[in-house]
Amino acid sequence: GFIKGIRVFADEEIVAIRTYFDALLARVLAAGRDAYSINSAHLNYGRVYDLLAHRRIVPYLQDLLGPDLIGWGAHFFCKMPRDRKTVSWHQDASYWPMTPSRTATVWLAIDDADAQNAAMQIIPGSHQGHEHLETIPSGENQTLGSRVVTTSQQEAHAVTLAMRAGSLSLHDSYILHGSGANQSDRRRAG
Repeated sequence: GFIKGIRVFADEEIVAIRTYFDALLARVLAAGRDAYSINSAHLNYGRVYDLLAHRRIVPYLQDLLGPDLIGWGAHFFCKMPRDRKTVSWHQDASYWPMTPSRTATVWLAIDDADAQNAAMQIIPGSHQGHEHLETIPSGENQTLGSRVVTTSQQEAHAVTLAMRAGSLSLHDSYILHGSGANQSDRRRAG
């Protein structure tokens, strides 16, 4: 279901990527959008496409999915300091426009991610089943419109994907994952 902590960029390389992201985020916020709205970024920003197709990232996906890949999506996911929004337990495949889903998510840490700034959590083994979705009532502090119903036993097995900036994780499109509110004074972007 998942692999974490693969170091692909040295400190100076991730600083350059972070600097690019900081400028992009500033433009998006100045245009009245929020930190979660940089979707399909590979279609609008050449440098994001270059990350999507990077020679140090693609081979990991080829090992999992085979040599012929289509990079169909890129999304910056940024939790600002003290961001109260959570990402409920979900499976990426339920949001993606393909059936069957034979894909994986690559999450590149632009900032250090840990429990304090709401690093992603994954429930190991949960990719082996399709879960029941429920709609999230409006007014809840959520980034998604639906969530997977989980048990306390499933949640007790959750693993926090603490990662250093410049590292990546890969996960199956059916694995349950989510993240809490960012309680820290640090941003968490990936």
